Amino acid sequence: LAGTLAASDDALRWVQPLDAAFREPLLQASARWLQPWPDVLAALAAEYLRRMSAADEVVLGVPYMARLGNASARVPAMVMNVLPLRVAAGEGSVEAFTRGL
Repeated sequence: LAGTLAASDDALRWVQPLDAAFREPLLQASARWLQPWPDVLAALAAEYLRRMSAADEVVLGVPYMARLGNASARVPAMVMNVLPLRVAAGEGSVEAFTRGL
């Protein structure tokens, strides 16, 4: 590595609520496919990015806590790992794609 950079003094945060026209179909698909809505949203985002980039696959950064069942899970902190999730092009429906993640 070329060296270590200092952390930035500021951060950019953008919050955008999901309107009902998007939220309701997302929740319905989640219930129909028996998948949590964040997983459905991640699958849709991955497929959108893959299609828009015309790439055979995309890599998403997925937060992972890895503290379940551990004493450290009860300590308030923002301790997270970000794992790469490689998503390749697939045939079939978005439902099948979501279940594949």
